[in-house]
Amino acid sequence: MKQLKNEPLGKIVVSTVKDDPHGIEENTFLMLARAAGFQVIDLGVDVPAEKFVEAVEEKSPEIVDLSGLLTITRKGARCRLCC
Repeated sequence: MKQLKNEPLGKIVVSTVKDDPHGIEENTFLMLARAAGFQVIDLGVDVPAEKFVEAVEEKSPEIVDLSGLLTITRKGARCRLCC
C-alpha cells in the first residue's frame, strides 16, 4: 500500500476492554501503527463497550483494535463484538 505525503494509510480505533487496567499490549500496537503511517484514535484502558461503539460510529475507522490481557475481560470483548 503506497502512502501519499501527509495522508494516513487509514484510521484505527484502539482501546483496552473494560475491566482490564493493562495498557502494555495496546501501547506496543499504538507505536507500531503510528510508525506505519496510520491515524490512531486511542480511547485508553478499561473502556466500556458503549464508549467504544460510539467512537467507531463517529470516526468510521477502517480497523478496530480491542486489547485485553486478562482472561476475565473476554466477556466485555464479546459484548462489543455483538453490539
